[in-house]
Amino acid sequence: MQLSTDGIVLKEGELRENDKVLTILTQDYGLITAFANGARRLNSRLAAGASFLCYSDMRLFFNKGKYVLDDAFPKNIFYGIREDIESLSLASYLSELAQALAPVGDAAGDFLRLTLNTLHMLEKKKRPLAFLKAVFELRMISMAGYMPDLLGCMHCGAFDENSMYFSIAQAGLVCQNCYKEQNAPQMLALSSGVLGAMRYILYSQMEKLFSFAISAESLKKLSFICEKYVQFTLDRTFKTLDFYNSLFSN
Repeated sequence: MQLSTDGIVLKEGELRENDKVLTILTQDYGLITAFANGARRLNSRLAAGASFLCYSDMRLFFNKGKYVLDDAFPKNIFYGIREDIESLSLASYLSELAQALAPVGDAAGDFLRLTLNTLHMLEKKKRPLAFLKAVFELRMISMAGYMPDLLGCMHCGAFDENSMYFSIAQAGLVCQNCYKEQNAPQMLALSSGVLGAMRYILYSQMEKLFSFAISAESLKKLSFICEKYVQFTLDRTFKTLDFYNSLFSN
């Protein structure tokens, strides 16, 4: 059966002498594994479309549960991301996180759109790396069904307290008064700026997702909280994230 869909290559691996095996995030079928026969040959028509981060109009052949990439017409190869190690390392982490969270076998238009928009912002250097990382982490994990409740305190419903805490374990807010009454591990203090940014990331329209301002100090805290929430919720670490963080450890 012949299929047509837009998709971006999130991972590529070698297979036999000239072939590749790809992990692709597609608009219509979510995450798929596809074989690209002959894609490692320099003169292959699939050479560009079967490469990491290449976004293409794809032609696929599906038979007996297996996808084969017949053709790919690149729309964006995100070449600029490859120009510095920090951008490429972040893109690698975002790709690994998308593989962990995007649906398999179902339409994934919003997941693809978020990935493409973030990569575009990264390539054009429109926002700091930490900003893009935090936005992608919190929005992606929320779209995957792990949206934290940031409307008000989980215990009393307080919405606009001066001091709020985020419970990573319970994925919700605790106000200062209730915090004093709780035995509260895995709780992180939130400034109004960080809480406002988290609410914006969760509840804003996709086309306005990156259109908010945040101070450098609050961004550092936001990035830390989003990262820890992803790791706790998924109960795993990411090698690509470890490498990304190692670039900024000094």
